[in-house]
Amino acid sequence: MKLSRRHIFAALALAALPTPGFAGDTAPGSHAHTIALAKDAAPRSYRLYIPPGYDKAKPATLVVMLHGRGGDAVRTGAMYGWNDLADKNGFVVAYPEALPDSQEQRAWNAVFTTGQKADDVAFLSALLAHLQTSLAVDTKRVYLVGHSSGAMMTYRFAAEKGDTLAAIGVVAGSIGSDFGVPGATGGRTIRVAKPVAPVPLVAFHGKADPIVPFDWHDKKGEPPIFRFVPAPESVRLFVSANGAEATPKREESFAGNVVKETFVGKSGADVVFYQIGDGNHKWPGAKYTAEEEASSYGAANKQVNATALIWEFFKAHPR
Repeated sequence: MKLSRRHIFAALALAALPTPGFAGDTAPGSHAHTIALAKDAAPRSYRLYIPPGYDKAKPATLVVMLHGRGGDAVRTGAMYGWNDLADKNGFVVAYPEALPDSQEQRAWNAVFTTGQKADDVAFLSALLAHLQTSLAVDTKRVYLVGHSSGAMMTYRFAAEKGDTLAAIGVVAGSIGSDFGVPGATGGRTIRVAKPVAPVPLVAFHGKADPIVPFDWHDKKGEPPIFRFVPAPESVRLFVSANGAEATPKREESFAGNVVKETFVGKSGADVVFYQIGDGNHKWPGAKYTAEEEASSYGAANKQVNATALIWEFFKAHPR
């Protein structure tokens, strides 16, 4: 069945929760904050998770996690497992929030947008700069990771501001989208920019993802009204930009259901691509509610813990 844009929009959405106002301490735990941007621009919100072992005298790793469309900082902090890993490994996690789009769903202004006009590159740039001056942050270990719309924003930010990051992680993302028939009147093509610098990448994509499909989904040779750039093509953009070997090392596990491809890059700018045969649009290994697990596109893959694997990749790739 061909999915309409309306169905895609609805499936990308998660229930959003309100975010509290500013809280300026760095005590262990999760705190709500806002940051002012340009003059006359609305303040932007984010949550900051400080692990129990945080020491102002010792620079810590910073992980910035971008939610999917319709998500928010509170739910993202609860479901993906980053806070638990932060407690064990002593890193700080920031959860920025996108602004609502024309359908009142929080969405990043990346390669997939529904009337979103926010300058999210400027927001994330300002947030990184602010956190690196207000906290003890190891500037060689600043990482960006995202899911779905957040993954697309991660790709975009890495392409435009990759020299500020040590590495990135994406789950169920794409570097671009097409509206209408590409090249035809009324058609529109969106792609991220050519990466300004090599950025190590670890990516995950389910081959059964009905929302951001693994491959092009043309039907009987007819281009669809809307489609995303396939996952392999998205990954290849960074393989090329990183000067990585074109032929990857290939490993299979779980009877071939999980395939890991490793492209060795120049100066450590590696690209690792996990392909999950029965994977859908959900984050592998995340803590979904029973209602979310019973959604129309199925339960999350439990063979892979994407958060743990992304963290292992990040640890091995400082700037």
